[in-house]
Amino acid sequence: MSIFRFTNSEVRQILRNSKSRTKKAGLEFILSPKPVTNSKSRILVIISRKHGLSTKRNLFRRRCKDAFIKLDLLSKNLDYIILVKNKSALELNFEQIKLLLKEFSN
Repeated sequence: MSIFRFTNSEVRQILRNSKSRTKKAGLEFILSPKPVTNSKSRILVIISRKHGLSTKRNLFRRRCKDAFIKLDLLSKNLDYIILVKNKSALELNFEQIKLLLKEFSN
């Protein structure tokens, strides 16, 4: 099972039953406990096409995923969803994303 894969029904369920929602720096962080206790955490980054070219959107996704792995959030047994709410969020560098993710995960 990949830590970056979600089905549509899983995303809908997480959005419905989310435990925590935080908005900061043009991003919305959604946190939801996983139903299976022995599985790893997962992360999903959702960015609309209206927020920029695919290269910028994919760079932001890669930075988020890398920060997720570097912060060692895999063992927390939670699902993380990051929704990009405005275009300026795509300008965040790796360290800023890492700080936001660390702040949200605590």
